[in-house]
Amino acid sequence: MSTETEVPRDVRQLKTGRDWHGYLTLENYAAVGERLRALLTGKRYTFVAVNSGSDYRPEVRTGLELRDNGLTVHDPEDDGQFASINVSDTYGVWGIHVFDVPTSQQDGYECRNAAWDKASDEDKRGWQWQDKRLTYLHFKWDRIEIEHFAMAGHRIVWVAVVEPDAEVPE
Repeated sequence: MSTETEVPRDVRQLKTGRDWHGYLTLENYAAVGERLRALLTGKRYTFVAVNSGSDYRPEVRTGLELRDNGLTVHDPEDDGQFASINVSDTYGVWGIHVFDVPTSQQDGYECRNAAWDKASDEDKRGWQWQDKRLTYLHFKWDRIEIEHFAMAGHRIVWVAVVEPDAEVPE
């Protein structure tokens, strides 16, 4: 049985319900899923998506609710290198994943720094350095902000915000 000291610091912080930011990792994806489920279950929320590939024109969806069993956390595959969190709501499906790296927050920062160091100055200006697999999250008490990259390499920012008086009627 594991003790509290064996649980990684960022996983412990995620479970507190306070502000938290960091990379989605193989170490914390289950805690991120729990936190996201706690944030959105039984509430209406607004989802905003902005994609650099569409000239940053925002897409806004209001009054969303999770479907029954609307949030699923998929454990790592047999090779232990891929995990995902999928959300099914009244509009459609969205999700985040971790693939290959990072295993921990430290791995995430090392991967980011190594990619940044290898990038040319032109790449740095254009956000084209090779850390596109990293998903960065910021939880606040009423929202999650997600920054990640599309398969085509475009930077994507998503925000899901719980609406005021957002309880879903029974």
